[in-house]
Amino acid sequence: MILKLLFILLLSFNFANAFIINAQQDLYNFDNFKTYYDEDNKKNIDDFLENKELFKNSAKTNIGIKKFPVWTYGKIENKTSKDLDLVFSNPRAGIDFIKVFIVKDNKIYKTYDLGDMNPLENRDLIHRKSNFSLELLQSDKYEFFIKYKSFGAIDINWNIEEKKSHIQKTSRESMLFGFIAGFILLILIFVIYIDVTFPKMINKIYFFLILFALLAEFAISGILYELGLNSYFNTISSWSLGTLASALIGLFPIYFFPLSKILPKTTFFLKLLIFNLFVLAVIFLFYPMNNDLLYYAPYSNLLFLIICFTLFYVSVILYKNKIDGYKFYLLGNVIFVVTGVYFVMGLLGFIPADYLFSLSIGIGLFFNILCLGLMIISLLMKIDKDKEKALILVSEYSKLSSIGQSMVNISHQWKEPINHIYYAINNIQAAKEFNDPNLSSIIDNSVNQIKDTTKYMTNTAKNFLSIYEDKIIMKNIEITKSIELIIEILKKEISEMNVKVKIDSSYNNFIFTDKYLVSNIFMIVLENSVKTFRNRNIKNPKINIEIIQIEKTFTIKISDNAGGIKEHNIESIFEKDLTNSNSTGLGLFLAKNILNMKLNGDISAENIDNGVCFTIKL
Repeated sequence: MILKLLFILLLSFNFANAFIINAQQDLYNFDNFKTYYDEDNKKNIDDFLENKELFKNSAKTNIGIKKFPVWTYGKIENKTSKDLDLVFSNPRAGIDFIKVFIVKDNKIYKTYDLGDMNPLENRDLIHRKSNFSLELLQSDKYEFFIKYKSFGAIDINWNIEEKKSHIQKTSRESMLFGFIAGFILLILIFVIYIDVTFPKMINKIYFFLILFALLAEFAISGILYELGLNSYFNTISSWSLGTLASALIGLFPIYFFPLSKILPKTTFFLKLLIFNLFVLAVIFLFYPMNNDLLYYAPYSNLLFLIICFTLFYVSVILYKNKIDGYKFYLLGNVIFVVTGVYFVMGLLGFIPADYLFSLSIGIGLFFNILCLGLMIISLLMKIDKDKEKALILVSEYSKLSSIGQSMVNISHQWKEPINHIYYAINNIQAAKEFNDPNLSSIIDNSVNQIKDTTKYMTNTAKNFLSIYEDKIIMKNIEITKSIELIIEILKKEISEMNVKVKIDSSYNNFIFTDKYLVSNIFMIVLENSVKTFRNRNIKNPKINIEIIQIEKTFTIKISDNAGGIKEHNIESIFEKDLTNSNSTGLGLFLAKNILNMKLNGDISAENIDNGVCFTIKL
């Protein structure tokens, strides 16, 4: 009886972990391995060849993180009617060291050094995952002894494919990852453009979040290893940069939303989590000094999980308060929490490291990053809309200010005509009082003089105020005439300082545009020069205006000899509130924005000999 039981036990050992291929198919799954935990780290292949009974059945394939080597044992047999050329692939790309011993007739037939910390060039198959090839002839039997050593989770399952199917699958995967990399690259370029146009801290956080998350995902999935990057960069990409990406995910809502006002305690808690993640990310950088530092990974995974649930709570509160961007943020966090929890459970060994596991965090990151991007775009659209409203207000302010200045100029222009009217009335009164025999002639002459003077005053006021009509009309205007009108408005000041103005233009330089806005641009630039002449007491002041037309583009160059602009960065003169005079500093800021946003044009400035040249393009 005892002998029978021993025979049955031996028989069950011999076949319990055997993988028998008895059907012709493209994909197999070899997960029926037995395991041995080498807690003393003293075993070698010879020990197991002599004593296979050390291996025990494993309840699961993903055995989590172990601080000691793990050995597995299994068999394979070809019972099909054809020879098989097979490729064995471990589902986890991030296992650090794998040593495969293929045994035939209790002798070592082949060995393979795999894992993403072993050199790629020593492998017979270049792939992002640990894999090896084996030609399995009809009725061939082999045994496998596999040694695993990793600072992350270990999965003892192996996918087996025929080489042709493996190559086709690899090609499809390469195309997919290439598409993802190209798409993310376009997003990064777009984020850089946004940050140049609208510089904000949230744009920089978003940029590095995408970059670090992409590198971490490519490291976890083995892409960086397949590209031949050194093991240090590959390791810190998955451990250190992945941890930094987790920290930036938590940092994003702090800068995007008024979170400290809505949830002050939660904000403090988030900052504490982020600080700890940053510390862990720095610690992982120094793992070559002590590899055991990588065993802190479960702590970073735990912090990542806590951040996921915290952000989900934050998104729910934002949803209740209807804060701008709450819809996208809630959607992104719901998806991210589900995929993040699934991924961390895989890292900790609670679920199989299958194909879904390898894609889970990538899917979650993709949708989360997409939702965060939509939030930024919606914010920029709101900023642009608010800026448009602000520009209208500033434009109205500038308009009123310019009208006031024009009224002052009109008063200067009217001084002499008013005196003429006063003298004409005095002449009539004096002639009447002294019974002048030429009274009738004096009255006629004086009335005619008053009429002419009044007509002159009416025309002056009409010309001065015509550019400030409330009704904005797009029509053909002659640029030269528009500039001459502004010069007429500034005539009093130009005459007092003896400014010489020269206009050089081609004939009939008409353009279809907004009369008021274009005139306002010219008023701002010319008035700047006139004020600078006065403030700096420039002798022999000159303004040269050159109008050039190339196809449908007009270039108006307005230059003076007022000494130039002293700003280190000359383009900063177009920023709001930058001024070196007693003015508000809105003029050039307004001119730049009107040209960019309303007239499809631009204005720039450069210092020239003893002055400055403003170049206006329409």
